[in-house]
Amino acid sequence: MTTIPPTAPAIAFLGTGRMGGPMAANLARGGFGVRVWNRTISRAEALAADGAVVASSPAEAVRGAAVVITMLADGPATEHAATGPDGLLAAGPGTIWVQMATVGADWTARLASLADARGIVFVDAPVSGSEGPADILEGGVARHPGAAGGRIDLDVADVRAEAALGARGVARRAGADRAAGL
Repeated sequence: MTTIPPTAPAIAFLGTGRMGGPMAANLARGGFGVRVWNRTISRAEALAADGAVVASSPAEAVRGAAVVITMLADGPATEHAATGPDGLLAAGPGTIWVQMATVGADWTARLASLADARGIVFVDAPVSGSEGPADILEGGVARHPGAAGGRIDLDVADVRAEAALGARGVARRAGADRAAGL
């Protein structure tokens, strides 16, 4: 099990269905402060047993979070959770938005633009597969067989530093990496 430092960032997780639910549960069980929201509230409420706090809106979930993770059905659902009444764009500048749904290049660009206009750091991190791959996020560390030691650590400070040094558009870089087959 990963030891979570006392300064671990608060995480808002939006979309706790079949894919997002196991991810959010693993983060909460791993010791992170996790606030969850889902359009079907009962799916979010099930995560309270794992230590997650259930929010009534995306804006409530993101309040004070350093990282926002979205794992919603598609581009329109993600955009609505971002821009709708009480949307996630209420998060302050410098917040990191990790968009994990597979929404395609056009929606990714659209969501990245919305984030950029608010000073939110956008990270395009789509997953593929189904419930099995969703279980890989374990204690704040993504497990991936191709990574060194089978682990990929998400370092919030590194993501913020890249953004501050002018690497804005993490989504654009990630998209270029995929286009190059990396």
